[in-house]
Amino acid sequence: MIRERIYQQMLKRGVNQTTLCNDLCLQVSNFNAFIRGNRSMPFKDLVAVMKYLRLSVAPKGTEFTSTPPENINEIFRNRIKQGGLKLVEVEAASGINRTSISSIITGKHVTSSRNLGKLMQALGLEIVPFKATV
Repeated sequence: MIRERIYQQMLKRGVNQTTLCNDLCLQVSNFNAFIRGNRSMPFKDLVAVMKYLRLSVAPKGTEFTSTPPENINEIFRNRIKQGGLKLVEVEAASGINRTSISSIITGKHVTSSRNLGKLMQALGLEIVPFKATV
């Protein structure tokens, strides 16, 4: 889900992997493995890529968001709170243990793109364009 949306945005914006990786100081081979689904991407790199491509996270069906990708943990926290969910329920739906979920939503722990994808799916979130509000 995450890598597909990133790849689509790269095509839409005419950005190739080499340019993106050079601009963000990422290894092309690692990024290529991520895009092909053979490797997860570290949280800080994922956020940098999303920021570069002007993407963030929002509820499914949302056209765009004004919440920057650096605030993904807040998006998760708000979604859990708004849904009246307990961490044990999110754990069951995502397959990620609740201690890790708690650490992610408080910003104390960063995780891989795989776990973010699982958490996004469990919370009904998706990658959408980011548009800063003025």
